[in-house]
Amino acid sequence: MKAHTTHFCILACLLFFTTGCREENSSMPPSLNEEEMYMGCTLSSISPDGDSICMIGSETGDIYRYCTATGKVTDTLETGTDRIYKVLTERTDDGTYYWTGIRNMGLIRYRCTGKSLVMQGQLLMCNGKSRYSSYDFMMYGGRMYVATSHGLMYKDLDDTASNVLTLIYPDNNRGIPMPMRTVRLLRHGRFIYAASADGLLKYDTGKGGQPEIMHKGKSFSSMMEVNGKIHALAGSVLYIDCPDGRHGSSHDIGGSADIYHFANGIHYFISEDRIRVVRDEDIDSHDRYRTIPLRRKVRTECHNIVMNSAVSPYSLLVTADALFGIPHHLDAFNTDGTATAACSAEGKSYFVTNNSLFVKRDGAEEAVRLADLPKQDCVTDIMVAGKTLYYINGKKELKRKKISGSFIVNGITGAPSVVYSTPLGITSAGISGDGGIYISVRDSMLLYKDNVIRLACAAKMPYTNRFAVRGDSIFAATLNHGVLCGRGTQLRLMDGTDRHKFIKDVAFTSFSDSPCILTNHRLFSPCGKDSAEAKGFSRLLTADGKTFYALMEHGISKYVIGKDGIHHIGDTLCDIRFSPSLSFTHAGKVYIGAPSLGIIELDAPGNKAQWIKFNHSVYTFDYKTIMFIFIIVCLSVGFFYWHRNRNRMDFSKYKNWEDIQKKIENINPEHAKRMAPTPPRETETIERLCNEGNIWLKKHKKLENDIELYKELTALTVFEKMCNQDLYSKICGLETTVMKKDFNLDLCLNELDEIKKEIRSIDIERIKTRIKGMYKECRKRTEDINPGFGNRLDSDLEGIDNSVLKDISKTLEAFKRLDKKLLFLTVMQETKTISERMKSISVSNKENKNEDVDNTKEEIKGCIERLYTILSTKTDLLGTIGLKPSKTEGVSFDKITGKEKALILLMADKKTNWEGIKVLYEINDETKDKDENMLKNLRTTFSKVKTKHIDDDKHVNKDKLKRINEADADSISRCLLYIIE
Repeated sequence: MKAHTTHFCILACLLFFTTGCREENSSMPPSLNEEEMYMGCTLSSISPDGDSICMIGSETGDIYRYCTATGKVTDTLETGTDRIYKVLTERTDDGTYYWTGIRNMGLIRYRCTGKSLVMQGQLLMCNGKSRYSSYDFMMYGGRMYVATSHGLMYKDLDDTASNVLTLIYPDNNRGIPMPMRTVRLLRHGRFIYAASADGLLKYDTGKGGQPEIMHKGKSFSSMMEVNGKIHALAGSVLYIDCPDGRHGSSHDIGGSADIYHFANGIHYFISEDRIRVVRDEDIDSHDRYRTIPLRRKVRTECHNIVMNSAVSPYSLLVTADALFGIPHHLDAFNTDGTATAACSAEGKSYFVTNNSLFVKRDGAEEAVRLADLPKQDCVTDIMVAGKTLYYINGKKELKRKKISGSFIVNGITGAPSVVYSTPLGITSAGISGDGGIYISVRDSMLLYKDNVIRLACAAKMPYTNRFAVRGDSIFAATLNHGVLCGRGTQLRLMDGTDRHKFIKDVAFTSFSDSPCILTNHRLFSPCGKDSAEAKGFSRLLTADGKTFYALMEHGISKYVIGKDGIHHIGDTLCDIRFSPSLSFTHAGKVYIGAPSLGIIELDAPGNKAQWIKFNHSVYTFDYKTIMFIFIIVCLSVGFFYWHRNRNRMDFSKYKNWEDIQKKIENINPEHAKRMAPTPPRETETIERLCNEGNIWLKKHKKLENDIELYKELTALTVFEKMCNQDLYSKICGLETTVMKKDFNLDLCLNELDEIKKEIRSIDIERIKTRIKGMYKECRKRTEDINPGFGNRLDSDLEGIDNSVLKDISKTLEAFKRLDKKLLFLTVMQETKTISERMKSISVSNKENKNEDVDNTKEEIKGCIERLYTILSTKTDLLGTIGLKPSKTEGVSFDKITGKEKALILLMADKKTNWEGIKVLYEINDETKDKDENMLKNLRTTFSKVKTKHIDDDKHVNKDKLKRINEADADSISRCLLYIIE
């Protein structure tokens, strides 16, 4: 009992720590949040040209000048060649030149004249050939260093007399360059690093000579300098090396990649159809990696396909068909889900993420989960008044739900209720200082207060975009009617605001009671004294009345608005698309949200920013305590009942043992006596004996079933005539042994196994051969009576093989079908013999060969006796041919009457005449009329029987019956045909 008590205490402690907590993560698939520029052709490379310009190469030799500041292609240059691997701009006093690496054409220098390119020269390999690929190149120290398909080379730019490259690596005594891919170059100090198929090459430009090979034998495909260190990718390993040769490290990235990139503390491992990303601090944690599928294929064989923009927080990635702008702030590491709405009230901030309501109390470090909203609701805006949450569902309904500080309580308080529903659509909603809810429906405004909905603005029918509260007044920014302000239903149009159209938002400065107005195109200071361009801005926020944050299509634009006007002080987070419904001000801070990234908190005016952490844990102290007490009570009650009923359980087990013992005693009393008795309290012994008894009963049941099946199988005609006739006797003997109720079960099972082995050893091919021989012997007569019999016989014979005998049920079914056909064939043989012998009797009588007649009579008698023996096993066949089964069953052949024998003969050979019957049975009546009457009576007898047993049978298939009656065969065979089919 002490052991069980200990186990229960351990279980209770485990439940205490595990029941109250449920973690949920976002199911949102990771995304690059990329911006795409479709180029309309197959792209191959991207190369920087200053701060804001980059050169994009194509597969067909075109070069696009792309401005990263404007996001537009400013010029297109045509080379008329092939794939562009890289473009390096050289600006001199003579003009602008473009060094261009081209597939299988090496490195070519073009002069830019207007919008045309004029070829100025081509660098050749040291053997004078130009058929090589130039993957990467750079200028340093008066030289052009080139990474090619045939190794690392250089060219002195001052040597204008020669256009031949000098081979650095691999060293070749004959000076003939051999294929050896070198795909990327990087300079650090006076050293040139090259990623090659032989390793990472480190070439000292000051000393010259052969380069040092780092990580020899590794094939590098990409590299980049990050924070003064060389990051190089070789298959599935990222090597990080310091330029001084110390503190090197390697990191297994958990999968092979082709291109490496680093931006904003994130490693990018790029493959043809996906990108794996990981934060720098998690580089060795494979579970922190995120795999992002790409919508377009990446040209990883082109090597120069990704770069960081110098003027914007984006990485530019060249795909096969488009240019991707990838923001540095990725949502791939975000596990908080998709945020849809946010607000503040009474010292708290509220957020809806994945339809769960979170609350962040002022001064807290994280937002905790407060309640779950219905998953089918589409929450677009929320407001909190006291202990009531109001939210807009799908722009069609305003709902409310009572909330408290406990998740468990909020979960049992019921589903939200509908306050107001409209098919016109709710454009916005706001809450006033006195708790009234303003609902803006298309071209009208309503006020919900004290559970009553009334019209809020009768003078105009406004389309409201945003509500704002200042003191006791509420302000409404409308689409075409300016700014409305007031209290309750007394709303009026502010002077001078009706001239503004497409108003997005309003916010207040510290020096004026008039609002700043944000329209679809401009930002206006109070009273409209100054303005600034704000095209596409959606929200205006301020926490101190001086610094204003305006949400752009991407990023945040910051302004200082004072009495002297509007001053733009910069933009931030320009790679993030923020949502106006997730942005608000509260307690001197500005909260701005992005649906997939979360909520960022800006501490104005210091501009200190931090992302809010969401805690998805849903238990509280009260919830945990309730669960713990409930579990302890349940365990205590369960333990009490278990302890009280233990004796009952032991008695039940002993009663079960007695029942098993009685069942065995009814089958085998001697075996039941030999079973050892045991006291009722020895639970383990009783359980063991119960198991042993159940096993014995199952074995006995299987033995009985097998005996029945094998007895039925060996009783078939096919086994009696074709196989070992002792099998049936052995099965019957085993059955008798089991019925004596004093037998050894194991010995009986062994004996049955021997019988099974003997059956499995039967020569099936011999059976098939003999049956096919019987069919060939009487083939014509069989097919006349039963067309298609041969095909069905072959099909059944094919189904009989040694493997079938392994399954007794399948074997029995197969042999039953064959047994019917064997019965039919046996009758065919006997009737054929009778017909032949009857003809010979007629011949012998004419020739007075009495001795031959006597021998033939004996043969016919033998055939009739065998027919009778076959038919006597099937009482329905005897009835069909006119004999009464009730009288003939069990009667030997010698005791049946001559007339009955004559009837069998007549049925066996329909051409039999009275002369043949008289000779066979020595009937001395010479009267011809009597002969004919006797024959007629016999045939009438069969006709009546056939009509009774066959023609009147309602279940007989008429087509089959017609075929039976028309068959040119003896009557017995016709009757067998009916029964078999």
